[in-house]
Amino acid sequence: MSEAFTGVVVGVDGGPSGNAATELAADTAARYGEPLCLLHVLQLAPAVGMAAPYANHFDEWRAASEELLTALADGLREKYPELTVVTRVVVGNPSGTLIDASQSARLLVVGCRGRGGFAELLLGSVSSQVAAHAKCPVIVVRPADEQARPHPGLPVVVGVDGSALSAAAVGLAFAEADTRRVPLVVQHVWWAPDYAAGDGQIDPVALEAEATRIVAESVEGWSDKYPNVAVETRLTHSADAEAEMIETSTHASLVVVGSRGRGGFRGLLLGSVSQALVHHAECPVAIVRTVPPERV
Repeated sequence: MSEAFTGVVVGVDGGPSGNAATELAADTAARYGEPLCLLHVLQLAPAVGMAAPYANHFDEWRAASEELLTALADGLREKYPELTVVTRVVVGNPSGTLIDASQSARLLVVGCRGRGGFAELLLGSVSSQVAAHAKCPVIVVRPADEQARPHPGLPVVVGVDGSALSAAAVGLAFAEADTRRVPLVVQHVWWAPDYAAGDGQIDPVALEAEATRIVAESVEGWSDKYPNVAVETRLTHSADAEAEMIETSTHASLVVVGSRGRGGFRGLLLGSVSQALVHHAECPVAIVRTVPPERV
């Protein structure tokens, strides 16, 4: 792209989930004192059958997109007078364009489509791809039904497992809790199977001690940087980390996780927990792949 994206970038498509993503992105940019870019991607012309009709209506569709973004930007400037809002209409592939934008943006925000079935396949084509490949943190605004979204005064929750990406997620979670002025819950899901005590190899007491250490080390130093954030540490004993984190999302304003944990395969861009949250969480989800310390 000829012009780099900066600050907070949100993908806008004019649908309900896109509108919710725009609102969250504006609030986030205002809290961080960052500019906000409203980005709408016009799909490239289909390869078969629709090229001519697409070309005939392209100027009309582009004008409608620019009108949509202008109206959104005007409303956001009125709501956030100090917020710098820019608009961009780009022709290309939505996932690829958003991933390109993530190379220079501080944060990317995308909406989702629905709760299940074919809608989840559609989600996978944009939101999951962006979450898996973006170079900056991504917030996926869930659920699609705005009435089901929890109250923003609820705590930020960060899932930790001792991995490097988990540590990066903690930094973002502290910053989010601080600027939102809400508590932070640091959650680690661990599991000691019933048969472990008798196999001579796995000690449940040692596993619990390791879980306690992971949580303690994950917050070390961050409370000094963010003294106003009230921190609760939570150890959850369960064999189903995905279900536990989804349940936690019903009582959170934001869940933050690394894209892959300690047990993930190197070839997987999204781990099982982050993928489950992107598809099923009951609040917005922040996925962290890489976060330079100076940008947290």
